[in-house]
Amino acid sequence: MQLSRPGAGIILACSLVGASVPTTGALRGLADHSLHRVSRASASVEPTSPAQLGGMTYALTLAGSHAFVAVGPRVAVLDVSNLARPRLVGQSQPLSNVVMGIVLAGGHAYVATQGGFSILDVSDPTQPREIGISSAGGHGLALVENYVYLAGATAGLRIIDVSDPTQPRQVAVHDTPGFAEAVTVVGQYAYVADQASGLRIIDVSNPRQPAEIGFYDTAADAGTWR
Repeated sequence: MQLSRPGAGIILACSLVGASVPTTGALRGLADHSLHRVSRASASVEPTSPAQLGGMTYALTLAGSHAFVAVGPRVAVLDVSNLARPRLVGQSQPLSNVVMGIVLAGGHAYVATQGGFSILDVSDPTQPREIGISSAGGHGLALVENYVYLAGATAGLRIIDVSDPTQPRQVAVHDTPGFAEAVTVVGQYAYVADQASGLRIIDVSNPRQPAEIGFYDTAADAGTWR
């Protein structure tokens, strides 16, 4: 589930049920070859936790010929250079809970789970390794410079300082009235999909003192779509 900004507008999907995978460009081949293949292919990577194999897929992102895919509480890495045969090449240890969002930047994966927030070193995609963790859980997330903006479900908008990837620190929380499901940041504003409370617009020019400046009532649950 994502919030998108084509041009100068914001696209917000209402009453979105479940999660979906975009089927454009390079992702079409990956979507056509079900992500359940990640679970079946996991036999080719020695499992580090035999009790956890496979799981729900709520998020993915691409970097070159690799797709980083949420599979239950893990981040799996697929080589998609051959779209007809995506191939599992690495996976993380189980994280704190089910993975809900992934953002890549500078050799790191910033990962939101239902039970916490993790930073993975993915400079070697075959060996993603958790190097930093915070108890601040959530769903969608956005990275701007040294801050991660995390849609923190009932906690609202969480802001995490990631200037030291080994020690992410929550520095602010803005309690939205609903269930913060996704966020995107443009300039000094964070746009939060807050389910039944619609779209919330929050001034984050000072990330340590976020302040809501406006909202739009979507008249239904505000989910998201990229």
